[in-house]
Amino acid sequence: MNTLLIALFMMIASGGNTPELSNISKYPVDTLHGIPPEGHIQGIWKIAEDTDMHNYLIIELDTPNGYCISYMNRGGDNRGIEHGPLFFSVINGVSFISIGAWDRHYTPGWVLMRVDNIGYNSWHITARVVTSPEIKNAKSSAELHDLLAKNLDNPAFYGKEVHFNKKFELNSCHG
Repeated sequence: MNTLLIALFMMIASGGNTPELSNISKYPVDTLHGIPPEGHIQGIWKIAEDTDMHNYLIIELDTPNGYCISYMNRGGDNRGIEHGPLFFSVINGVSFISIGAWDRHYTPGWVLMRVDNIGYNSWHITARVVTSPEIKNAKSSAELHDLLAKNLDNPAFYGKEVHFNKKFELNSCHG
């Protein structure tokens, strides 16, 4: 995942202001990755708050416990340039998404999102980017997990809601 996808999430979370990248975590939420029990996440997605119609996301099953997310802009001309791992974790019944940098040498870290809702048959997801700069200071996934658990209901810890709408379902070739 390149800086463009990180910047897109941060800009949307901050209401269109200049992205602040001080809230990128050095670690994912958990070291044990999981697939959400709510349903099938694979597909082509559009972020409702992103008004550029040429931008979209592709989420594909990558491993038995995780996905790959690809950010497409310019009508998809940049396939393969900006993509990285995506997986779900659960803290006290609340799902979180960790989106990691594909090339950690150039864009190290993880964007974290709290999932507020996964809609009917996984065609809609409402989430909020974790915008607190405190996550940057976590020294391990376990410490980050504890910090998120402590702030589950702290609205100041998260940005504005982001609405993902699936435009096209992808079929799984995995079992």
